[in-house]
Amino acid sequence: MKKTISLLLALILCMSLLPVAASAYSTGKVGEANALCLGGYLTGNAAYIDKNNTLWMRGDNASGQLLHDGKGDAENSLGYFIQSTFLPIMEDVASVCVHNATAVIKTDGSLWMWGSNFGKIPGQSEDHVLKPVKVMDQVAAVSIGDAFVAAIKTDGSLWMWGNSMPSELGISTTGDPSVPVKVMERVKAVVCGLSQVGVVKTDGSFWVWETDTAPVHVMDGVTSIFYDYRTFAAIKEDNSLWIWGDSIFSFLSIPESICKTITDQSVPIKVMDKVSAFAIGFVGALAIREDHSLWAWGCNTMGELLGMNRLGDGNRCLDPVKIADDVVQVAAGYDHAAFVKTDGSLWMWGMNDNSQLPFTSVNDTFTNQYIERPVQSVPRQVEGATVRTGEAEIKYPELTTGFGNFSKQNTYTDGMFTDVPANQWYADTVKAAYELGLAKGSSETTFSPGGNVTIAETLAFACRVHSIYSTGKADFKQGGVWYQVYVDYAIANDIIKEGEYTNYTAKANRAQFASILAKALPADALDAINNISILPDVNKSSAYGEAVFTLYNAGVLTGSDTKGTFNPASSISRGEVATIIARMAIPSLRKTITLDN
Repeated sequence: MKKTISLLLALILCMSLLPVAASAYSTGKVGEANALCLGGYLTGNAAYIDKNNTLWMRGDNASGQLLHDGKGDAENSLGYFIQSTFLPIMEDVASVCVHNATAVIKTDGSLWMWGSNFGKIPGQSEDHVLKPVKVMDQVAAVSIGDAFVAAIKTDGSLWMWGNSMPSELGISTTGDPSVPVKVMERVKAVVCGLSQVGVVKTDGSFWVWETDTAPVHVMDGVTSIFYDYRTFAAIKEDNSLWIWGDSIFSFLSIPESICKTITDQSVPIKVMDKVSAFAIGFVGALAIREDHSLWAWGCNTMGELLGMNRLGDGNRCLDPVKIADDVVQVAAGYDHAAFVKTDGSLWMWGMNDNSQLPFTSVNDTFTNQYIERPVQSVPRQVEGATVRTGEAEIKYPELTTGFGNFSKQNTYTDGMFTDVPANQWYADTVKAAYELGLAKGSSETTFSPGGNVTIAETLAFACRVHSIYSTGKADFKQGGVWYQVYVDYAIANDIIKEGEYTNYTAKANRAQFASILAKALPADALDAINNISILPDVNKSSAYGEAVFTLYNAGVLTGSDTKGTFNPASSISRGEVATIIARMAIPSLRKTITLDN
């Protein structure tokens, strides 16, 4: 009953004020890690990384964001656990992102997550994950949306996973949503929101898309991006700050004097110059200028984000007011904010009904007809907290790419497949393909060398070749439709195009097999050892022609006769496939040929 009554009160409070927003999402400067982050909806969190790279957190723990078995030392008005003191959560942390889940990049470049799940934490089925789960390596940045996650790897590739992901980047909605899928190349910053994603590409261009729309180019020359409740912000190379959105709430982040002169907040609006860092909260905005002064503006409905010791008058947008000097980092949550000074001292203010602030008493309250909430309306130093002000040194493990990644993964014994006699022409390559983890049997005791392969099986072969060559492993977790994970991977890695094949269970002809397999390795891994320019039944200008000639010249394909006849419309057997993928992985098996004209 206690939780039910409290929940109703909270819902009434929500509806009487403003719609629930996501917490502030910020990448900070491109290439910089987040040592300070605030997150949560009506319930909030605070997280910072100290000079020893230890992560400390406090506040709401309803979803296990703070680990600690999902518990705390008190309860909030909803009856959920909260933690009223900062707890050391994890060591060797380089960057933190907090929302309804927590994501950290460790100093070895590995990404770990815990908290609210719903497809956001790979391999986990429970709603609340109360232990750190390693997601991937070689991670440079991460952002958590309401129901999905995006991460940038050190090679600039953007990976996404979770429920309700934006679907216009070749992301399948039928596979396992918790499996990370590569969706874009050449990305250096990302920010996720309700159903929106924004990215800065390596050329400085800023792109935004939503659930059912393709990416839209917004502007160029961008160095930092930010998001809160359908409002985007960006800092450009000249340190100018721009804000826009498709909701009235974008106006809350635009100073009053500018609000009076605009009618359309859906286009970027320049609001300030000489800005080095920025944070956007539900009802206010915070900017650090080049001289390290901190400025705040916005609605300030509850007096919690501007630190001015005064309340705003509802929907009025206030102009920027300086609230501190010597500031180097800033963060804003749903109803609280924080900054770090040059000496590493942490200062916080805002609502404190979930112990997101480390103060036993505050200087004000906010009251409406439903509830009274404690407010610290001016910034106050957090005793004993020192935040890391420099960059953490991340020692990324060296990621090797190449043929050296193909190593023995399985043990093949003569006779293990009863239909692969040792004296058959394909016996050695079946063994090689099986031991390298590229091919499996059709059953425990058979390989079916004369059987035909489907489009789905072709994709499985190609994806294994591509993944092992690129990363040294081929970890594909199959879902209800066994081949969907391969389809998703193939689309994400440009092996096939979205919609290129409509029936994955159909038999693959030789032309289709060659078209797919030729894209499993980069061009420099298929260097020519032959000089084949004419084939009797393949035209170079055909849809599959370039792929076929690439594989012939690389010594992977040899044809069915001395003229090199390919038979593009014919099916291809599993015995032939074993030979071809073995040659893809082991260049010494490739054949030099001279064809009869």
